Amino acid sequence: MTTAHSTATPPVLVAVDVAKAKHDVLVELPDGRRKKMVVRNQLPEFRRLADYLRSLGRECLIAFEPTADYHRCLAYFLGSQGFELRLASSLSVARTREALHNSWDKNDPKDAQVILHLLRTGATQRFYDPVLAETNDLQELSKTHHQVSLRKTRIQHSLMNHYLPLYFPEAERFLCTTRAGWFARLLVAFPTPASVAALPEAEFVSTAARLVRTKHSKEAVLRSFHAKARQSVGLPVPDCLPRLDLLRALRDGAFSCESAAAVVSAVALPPPLAGAPEVGVEQPSGGLVTPDVAVDALMADGELPPSAQVTGYLFRAPLPAQQPLDCGEVLRREAAVAARA
Repeated sequence: MTTAHSTATPPVLVAVDVAKAKHDVLVELPDGRRKKMVVRNQLPEFRRLADYLRSLGRECLIAFEPTADYHRCLAYFLGSQGFELRLASSLSVARTREALHNSWDKNDPKDAQVILHLLRTGATQRFYDPVLAETNDLQELSKTHHQVSLRKTRIQHSLMNHYLPLYFPEAERFLCTTRAGWFARLLVAFPTPASVAALPEAEFVSTAARLVRTKHSKEAVLRSFHAKARQSVGLPVPDCLPRLDLLRALRDGAFSCESAAAVVSAVALPPPLAGAPEVGVEQPSGGLVTPDVAVDALMADGELPPSAQVTGYLFRAPLPAQQPLDCGEVLRREAAVAARA
């Protein structure tokens, strides 16, 4: 039987578990040895990782699991340095972790081992960086359109499931399509049945026709809209809000149930103080201040706290120098000092 011998040099396998502040890196050399590294999300740390991988003198395959957008900066840096990148899907990482460790428990070193196993078995995908592939602008435009569509759908559902059933149930039959922009403009101008019924039919039709601006005449629809508003069963809403024209600057205006003189009135201010407010000088506390345990990166170190220190002001003056203070009560105002010319 013929024995196959491969002349290709085995690559160095690199698994990266991505996080927000730091990344756990597991490197497996062709001889089976492994090296663990912690790379913080900083440019000097990225360069240290790239220099170490170049020093190995072999081809490197780098795999990572997509974690929100935290992997993009590291992937762009390594891709721009000429390294070949692989992508391990989150579903495959989760299922492989359960199969290898027989547990759903996860941590960063364990995830790095799982990603390395997927990279070794070839269960990864090639990663194309959008910036290097010159598709980042198109991707951002697509995501922006998606977010706008989500907010548009959310507002539509709020109108159809909350506002219209409560305050204008008859208006929902006029919303025949989700792209009816004329209905949104009409609802902004006339949000309640009372605002529609306050105008005569002819005046309402002529006013609303300028808002609709469609190719086909909506006169019959507007007449029906006015008739439904006059017989609406919606909850009554007092028409006490001033009309706002978003195309012009906002000014102070009177409510529909108030006169213009009630909008702005004089406010009586308290009289000024007879003299400058003065307080006595306070002494610092004589007790010692015990420092807290040293905290680094949200982790409490095991080091013992330093010795207690005496209190001091911002200038770090020692306590004896702060003791000789005149603590007498100030009984009169200080003399005014004229400014220099």
